[in-house]
Amino acid sequence: MRLERKRDLRIVSTTMIGLSGQSVKEAEVRLRPEKFSGDWWKLIPLQELAPGEYAIVIEGLSESDSVVVWDFGVNR
Repeated sequence: MRLERKRDLRIVSTTMIGLSGQSVKEAEVRLRPEKFSGDWWKLIPLQELAPGEYAIVIEGLSESDSVVVWDFGVNR
């Protein structure tokens, strides 16, 4: 996901609520997972990543599982 930067914070998604209901603005980046070696995988973006802040977000399989987030930046 592309992150928004506000002050010293990185925001994964922004939720806006309108009169007609709830809409969620998320900046997802499409990826192709590829088996690398053993249990290792690499994630290949399907589009060029513009400079900025990004995160890989892995949600648990059930509601009781945690969400894991790895953040990184692209400087080009």
